Amino acid sequence: HLHGSPAVIRATLRSLRGVKWLRPAQAGEFTQRALSNGQMNLLEVEALSELVNSETEMQRKVALSQMEGQLTRVYEKWTEQLIGAVTNMEAYLDFSESESLGGSLAAESLQTAEEVLESVTRFLKDSLLRDRIRNGYTVVIIGPPNVGKSSLMNLLSQREVAITSPTPGTTRDVVECRLEIGGMVVSVCDTAGLRATSDQIEREGIERAISRAREADVIVAVLDASEVSGGCDVTQSLKLIGETIDCDIHGIMRSCDASYILVNKSDLLDNRPEIRNAQYISCKENEGVSEFLESLRMRIGSETECGLKGDVIVVGERHQYHLREVSSALGEALASGDTAVSAEYLRHGLYHLGHITG
Repeated sequence: HLHGSPAVIRATLRSLRGVKWLRPAQAGEFTQRALSNGQMNLLEVEALSELVNSETEMQRKVALSQMEGQLTRVYEKWTEQLIGAVTNMEAYLDFSESESLGGSLAAESLQTAEEVLESVTRFLKDSLLRDRIRNGYTVVIIGPPNVGKSSLMNLLSQREVAITSPTPGTTRDVVECRLEIGGMVVSVCDTAGLRATSDQIEREGIERAISRAREADVIVAVLDASEVSGGCDVTQSLKLIGETIDCDIHGIMRSCDASYILVNKSDLLDNRPEIRNAQYISCKENEGVSEFLESLRMRIGSETECGLKGDVIVVGERHQYHLREVSSALGEALASGDTAVSAEYLRHGLYHLGHITG
């Protein structure tokens, strides 16, 4: 350990570089040595990487549980089951003349393969929460120009992320900011104002806004309070906006996992007429924004709490690829009427499980 200022640390490192048999450690070198010497397995190394790169408490807890062997135990169980199934199947092939013994071994092998297949299938299907824990949510803010989209983003991030101006069309590209909301990483995206325009650059910004909205987990539509009629369903305003740019904005919002409609600039109204399917906010006075943020936090947090109550295991694309191969191999083993072919497919599934654990 070295105590001192950055200047002391730099001076010490310069002195150490003068020693012939010393060199700086490469990135991940100590972990690589631990893996090579059997002190850590491949799954623990991957979990350590997830832990080092974790941005939220949820990511930290999940990575830590996997470092402690949660994921290792799952794969070890499947591996042990498939090894037993392959062993029984090979015993059947060797002693097939013993009809009673061989038949029971083959049946046990296929039953085990079916059990593992069901477990792997459930594991793969329950991937939405895992992906969101790893990659986070995407919240896209859309709406016409100059309604306060950038102001809302700045309030959510609590810093000046996007440029705000009374001039319509200030934002022409997607401006993104990563936050932690409800224990999850959330990417909040400010987008170009939706309107008919002949400006080529602005049109490109609008197309990008629509594209990001189609991919969003949550869409937040912002409208101007002065443009909304009292007693009306504000979704009609969204339909009119969509017609000006030849895009079904309301349809995109309906197909999204979650959507909100915020009517901004409510501070300019003497009386707030009743509106349906929306809520008033004022970015200028910071009114209603905290209630919206709490609603968003509760929605995201509910999935987080659900995940923490169960055994949430986050796996990367490498794992998913090999697990899909395992699933396919076991399916072929069960569908084949030839015992030798089934045994080969079981070996193939075991081979891919081995690739996961290293």
